[in-house]
Parts: sequence; structure tokens; C-alpha cells
Amino acid sequence: MIDVLQQIKQGRVTAMKSGDKAASALLAMLYSDIENVGKNDGNRMTTDSEANVVLVKTLKNLHTLFESANGLKDETKRQEVTAKTTKEISIVKQYTRPDLSPEHLEKEINVFIQRQSLSGKKDIGKVMVYLKENFGGQYNPRDTNQLVVKLLFASI
Repeated sequence: MIDVLQQIKQGRVTAMKSGDKAASALLAMLYSDIENVGKNDGNRMTTDSEANVVLVKTLKNLHTLFESANGLKDETKRQEVTAKTTKEISIVKQYTRPDLSPEHLEKEINVFIQRQSLSGKKDIGKVMVYLKENFGGQYNPRDTNQLVVKLLFASI
């Protein structure tokens, strides 16, 4: 299976060949941002989970930009910004992993808890690190923390 970084690289090449400068520039920026995560942490390859975190953050920023464009008084500028942002959101979504369903997330947590023989408050951090490393950007950390606490105390 091809990793996210390589998919983005291939997408950029395709965008360049088709003359889509905006998509090519966006994908180049994403590639650089994602690649730097690993480089800045011991000059290693960035994991797909880390890449997904960058992609989700980028999507969040694009959605914020889209919403703020509605406040622009100049109609032409508003349409221009919303059209550009809509296209960028569409491009980024192509590379973003889907969110885990609550059922799948709970199953993953339970399997990890059982495999590692975890229980109680002291192990919350271990579970959260595991989730971040393997499913970064695919769940809401605040809600998941509550679920982890519930499942850890259920295993006592």
C-alpha cells in the first residue's frame, strides 16, 4: 500500500502535468509540511498517522477561512475566496483518512488494553499515545479520553 506522502507526491505530479498550478502549489505545501514532521523528529520518515494529523489541521484551517469569507463585503472577493477554498478542501479530503466509527475506536482501545494488560488511571497516557501514533486525526481526543477512562476502569 502506498503511503500518504507518496500519494500527495503523485497528485502533485498529476496536477503539474495538467497545468493546475493552484492544486500543485497546495500539494507541494502539504508534502513539505508532512515531510517536516518526521525530519524535525530525528530525521525519519513521517508516519501516515502523523500525515493525517497535518491534513486534518489543514482542513480545519480551510474551513475557518471558508467561514470567514462569508464576512467579506466585496461580493467578487467573497466568491473568489469561497471557490478557491472549496477546491482546496476537496483536494485535501482526497488524502485524509476517514474518522473512526465509535464502535471501531472502542474495539481498538479494548484490544490494546487487553494486549498490554492495562488498567486504571495510570495507563490513560499509554492508550492515548497508542491512539495518536496509530489513528492520529481520526478521532476527537477529548471524547476519546473519556472513553479510555471508562474502558480502563471497566477492566479492573
